[in-house]
Amino acid sequence: MAPDNTPSPQINQAGRNNYWNTFSAVKDRGELWYHLAGADKAADSPGGTVAPADLLYYVYRFSYERNVLRSAVETYCPRRDRALDCGTGTGRNAVLLAEYFERVSAFDISRLFIGENRIRFARIRNLDFFISDFSGLKTTPGAYDLIFVGGVCMYLSEAEMREALRLAASALRPDGVLVLRDSVTPAVTREHEGKKIYRSEADYERIITGEGFAIRAKANGAKRNLWCSLFRRLPAWSQERRAVWRVFSFLTRLTSGGVNWAQPFRRHPLANQLFYVCQPL
Repeated sequence: MAPDNTPSPQINQAGRNNYWNTFSAVKDRGELWYHLAGADKAADSPGGTVAPADLLYYVYRFSYERNVLRSAVETYCPRRDRALDCGTGTGRNAVLLAEYFERVSAFDISRLFIGENRIRFARIRNLDFFISDFSGLKTTPGAYDLIFVGGVCMYLSEAEMREALRLAASALRPDGVLVLRDSVTPAVTREHEGKKIYRSEADYERIITGEGFAIRAKANGAKRNLWCSLFRRLPAWSQERRAVWRVFSFLTRLTSGGVNWAQPFRRHPLANQLFYVCQPL
């Protein structure tokens, strides 16, 4: 694959760091709304709403992501003592990992996320949350069987991403697994809002392999879901009906399916999540 020679965009680090501590958690509306309040800030403004079609997309995205993570653990991670969730956000993937590993640690830059997660998931005894970013993370060499980095690299400059990968390589056991998930752009890497970098597939692979990781498998969130597509084509008045939303939400979760690691990578506008399973060389 030809390298992307476009100069690496830069991140406004102060704006990025402040972003994750300025939203309000909407806990009483469940996991989906809780995430949207943070990631998209769509429920923060007075009277703010999220379009039902966007909600359905998130249901599909989260269902597919859980399938990918489960498949990665079951296929590539026979030893399951300790796992680390980097940029845990609402903690949903840390909770999933706690089903497989003896001990799971999860960190995030957001004081709000970590504080709420400690309360919401206090019952899970093999899971602990702490506040950190990669620059302040202290790990023991070879401590983890699996490290998951989900939705973090898009908020890192290339130098920060490379440093994070070096830290992950040190923290993994020799046969450990790094699962990386982020958004991908179909063409040229570009900056967005001063806080995000949407990288091309070529750029991700250049950086990952350049820091001493072998890519064992890749999956994509581009698997078209029929129900997402059909729902977006319904008349607006029918999309707003709660009963219609619930039916399509159920069908979306039901048919999000398993993971085919041999499936060629492709991008679809409804789901542009890129997943890599990597191991240190």
